[in-house]
Parts: sequence; structure tokens; C-alpha cells
Amino acid sequence: MHNQVPPDPTQPPPYGPLPPYTPSDLPPQAYPGPQSFVPPPSFENPPPFGNPPPPFESPQSFGNPPQSFGNPPHFGPFPGYPPPPPPPGPSGLAVGALVASICGGPFLGTVLGFVLGIAALVQLRRRPQPGFGLAVAALVISGITLIISIGIVTGVVLSEVRDRVAGIEDVEATDLKTGDCISDLDDAERVFDMPVVSCIQPHRAEVYHVYQFPAGDFPGLAAVEEQSEERCGTAFEPYDTEENADLEVYFLFPESALSWRQDRSVLCLVEFPTARTTPLVK
Repeated sequence: MHNQVPPDPTQPPPYGPLPPYTPSDLPPQAYPGPQSFVPPPSFENPPPFGNPPPPFESPQSFGNPPQSFGNPPHFGPFPGYPPPPPPPGPSGLAVGALVASICGGPFLGTVLGFVLGIAALVQLRRRPQPGFGLAVAALVISGITLIISIGIVTGVVLSEVRDRVAGIEDVEATDLKTGDCISDLDDAERVFDMPVVSCIQPHRAEVYHVYQFPAGDFPGLAAVEEQSEERCGTAFEPYDTEENADLEVYFLFPESALSWRQDRSVLCLVEFPTARTTPLVK
């Protein structure tokens, strides 16, 4: 007995040779031959079907057409969405701050510009709307105005302190009297006050005479000027010496009816070419 190898289960089983083809013993089936075509009966002369139908009559008229009811009613366009609300305007506080900082003056305008400008920034932070630039501009203008105001006030205070240290006192022109020495004359067309010093201190001018017009109506500018020049010229004659030949004579007088009602006095002044420390009027 020989040992055989077992078949591999993964391989298909072997097949033997095919059997030879053997023709069938059944006779072939017969098919019928072609048949002739018989045409259908003709329909050229159909049989009659009775009388023909009556002719078609026109429909009966029902009168005039209905009257027109006019144009149909007009309907507007279909309503759409409502328009958006207009954008909010600038903040009123910001506008007020800018106006106050520009037109309110150096003191009140500065304070209002700062207060309203800060209030506008707080309002804009809580409720956004235009006006931020206006508020910032108001604060900037108020700051610049504040700096200028501080500079002006500081200058005035320092001038007053300097005058007091130097012994200078600003006196109104209507309060000047004979013998008052003036540190320097102002070249302004109208003089309201003058810096008065002691006559032993350096000074450039001195009041040598005061004349009071009599009471009455204002005689006119030309008459007042003529009489003032005459009165001051006469009062200067005692001082018209060789050593005073280079002195300049000036006079202040009322120029209108309003100033005439306030004060009718004429001030006669003399200006020295250089500062001196001795009085003219003894």
C-alpha cells in the first residue's frame, strides 16, 4: 500500500475529461410556411345611417353687453419696512462746552468749558453719540485759555509787587495834585492813571499846576483845549529858566461833556529829558 498525499482543502477538486457530444435522436420541429395577405374590406362607400343632422343655427342674442363699472380702485404699493430712525445729533453738552470755551471769556468760559467738556465725555461713554471731538476741542481750548489767563494774572501781580517794592503807586488822573512826581509818562492817547513816586526817587515827569474850570455846560473841545493851553503856559512862567529850557510841557483836560460832568480840572505836567531825583515845585 502506497502512501497518498491528502488533498489540499484550499484547492478546487480535480475534474475529469468531458464526455463526447452525441446528436439528439429527436426529429427537428417543423415551422409553418408563409401565408398570403388578405386586404380588409374597403370603406369608400359606407352604408347610409339615416338623415343628415340639421344645420347649426347661430346662438340667440342676449342684448347689449353689461355696462362698464369704471376703473378699478387704485391700491398703493405694498407697504415695506419703515425707514430707519435718523442718526442722533451731537451731544448738547459737547456743543455747549465748545461754545463756552470760545465765547465765554478767559475766566467764566474756561470754567464752563472744563465742566461741560468733562460732563460730555462722561455722557458719551455711557451713551455713544457724535460729539467726542467737540468735547476734546473744548477741553483743549479751555486749557490754552487757562494758561494764558494765569500768565496775565501773574504778570499783573508781579507788576504790582514790583511797583510796591519800588515805591510806585498807581493814582487816577483825576486824583493827581500839584507836586506829584511821575515815574514815567505813558504815550497813550488817553490816560486814566499814572505811576506816582516820591520826588526823591528817579522820575521823568511832575505835575506843576492844576486848574479847575468853573461850573457850567461843556463849552466845546476847542474852547477847553485853548483855555487849558493858556492856563498851563501862564503857570509855567515861573519855571521857564535857562536850566529848564529843555523841558516839555503837557496838559490833560476833559474832552467830552461826559468827562466834563465827572471832572472839570486841567492837569499841567512837565516832562524831564532824563530821570531826576529833585522836585521842580518847591
